[in-house]
Amino acid sequence: MKKLLYPAVAAVVLSLTAPAPAQAQELRFIRESVYKMNYGDMLVWNEIYLEHIAPILTVMTEAGTIEGFAAWQHDTGGEYNWRFAMRYFDFESIQTALSDFNRRMGESMPAEAMEKLQAMMGAHRDQIWEVMDVNVPESATTNYMYEAEFYINPANLAKWSGAFEEMWKPALDQAMADGKLVGWVTLGHVHGGPNNWKLALLHSEWDNIDDVWNATFEALGEEMNALLGMIESHYDHIWVPVLPEGG
Repeated sequence: MKKLLYPAVAAVVLSLTAPAPAQAQELRFIRESVYKMNYGDMLVWNEIYLEHIAPILTVMTEAGTIEGFAAWQHDTGGEYNWRFAMRYFDFESIQTALSDFNRRMGESMPAEAMEKLQAMMGAHRDQIWEVMDVNVPESATTNYMYEAEFYINPANLAKWSGAFEEMWKPALDQAMADGKLVGWVTLGHVHGGPNNWKLALLHSEWDNIDDVWNATFEALGEEMNALLGMIESHYDHIWVPVLPEGG
């Protein structure tokens, strides 16, 4: 089994969306910010996040300003190495919540900590996604999040989505029933970023990641070649959650 890079990263119930049981789901929105920094700065970045930013987001969640939040750091793949997401009840609440977050940051974040964050930050990108479909049990514990992000020509999105619903989704649900997958989420593009469709696979064990993809490819069968032809750009990224020491 693969070892985690940092002792502060263990397991987390807050997944990509930290959703309630699948049958109670409603569509919601996620604003994610991804960052690129020197790996030597990441532990300091995490300490500032956990000490100064996470408490603000906890208060905002308890107040109902946002529905939840999560932070993840790089394990494998992708251009960026730190990911932060806030989840919203509806699209209209995004700007209100961001204004509240910035105000609270300005009031409580020590100037020295803010200067450290700004000095460590390299590349940065924001993107808003709409949660399209989700199956994540309430008690899910996630150690790894595998994100597969695509740009699909809009003319092909209906066929792509239909193939997911008919063949891909049942394979993922079966992987959950077999204990190979904790849960999954699909997201559609709303604003920002280069891609327009995302699948997030939530895992408790590293060794199950390839097994789930192999089962998916088998389920898609001959349709796989047609789907591959619809992909204009694509990247994979594996993340691990940011938690306090001993969390």
